[in-house]
Amino acid sequence: MSLTVIEQPNLTNQQRLQQAVRAWVHFDNLANTFNKQATNARNQKAIHEKEVQDILYAMQQQNAILEVNGAKLQFQRKETKSNLSWSWLQDQLRAWFISPESRGKGNQELFKFLQDRRSVKISELLERL
Repeated sequence: MSLTVIEQPNLTNQQRLQQAVRAWVHFDNLANTFNKQATNARNQKAIHEKEVQDILYAMQQQNAILEVNGAKLQFQRKETKSNLSWSWLQDQLRAWFISPESRGKGNQELFKFLQDRRSVKISELLERL
């Protein structure tokens, strides 16, 4: 969406500035409202996803494919690796250089060491098929 500023010859620069600031505040408020609604929708989705998962496990149907209004839903396992941060990398490099098994090893062994120490979170998410 683009907003076109129409030149009005009778307006002073002060009046044009006031209009531009009012428009900016309006759209900033609108964006904040949409962000809050999106956050609320994601939270509600997570609550209902957990409820569906609990019910399916209670029914021993955790692998069921659900069909609702033409959409097929099923829980899928997702692996998420932890984010890399500077502090994590510093800690791991200190551990690598302190360990006796790192002596005389090259870059490939260092990379494997870092990959092996990165944590993985496994979760089940309800997804459309």
